[in-house]
Amino acid sequence: MDEKEITRTEKAKQWLEKVQNSTDPYDPLITYYFINKPLGMSPGKIGTQTARAGQVMMLGELQHDDSLLFHSLSGLFEDDFMHGNKTICLKANETQLNRLLTGDLHKTLMNLDVPVRTYAVHDIGATEVETNSLTVVAITPVPESIIKPFAKKFQLYQ
Repeated sequence: MDEKEITRTEKAKQWLEKVQNSTDPYDPLITYYFINKPLGMSPGKIGTQTARAGQVMMLGELQHDDSLLFHSLSGLFEDDFMHGNKTICLKANETQLNRLLTGDLHKTLMNLDVPVRTYAVHDIGATEVETNSLTVVAITPVPESIIKPFAKKFQLYQ
């Protein structure tokens, strides 16, 4: 390990200790990606579709003054390591994804204390899935304390 890597590691440890010892509540922003598990996409396809969902979400969020995206991204690039920001993939099926986009789950998101928007990715169907398959839904970065009760309805994607 070279000196620069040790410095990064030490910075990460110092930051983590500061968070753990702070009396202020730690409430990072979380970006959730809901993956259409029943499609059976390969890990590479999931990675590509999730990255695309992030791009679609970023483009959409740049058009909103109330977005927390800039704050979320600045936390990623504040140092040589990621902190103050989480990205989590959750399992969903087509019905749940549609409920996130326009149904009861969407209404629940719209009633949270911060603006939350959903962004869908539909695949062209050239490789692993049928044309127009709904592969991923991304939601805007949201403080953990606000979104975690909602997200508990889903399982981690593994």
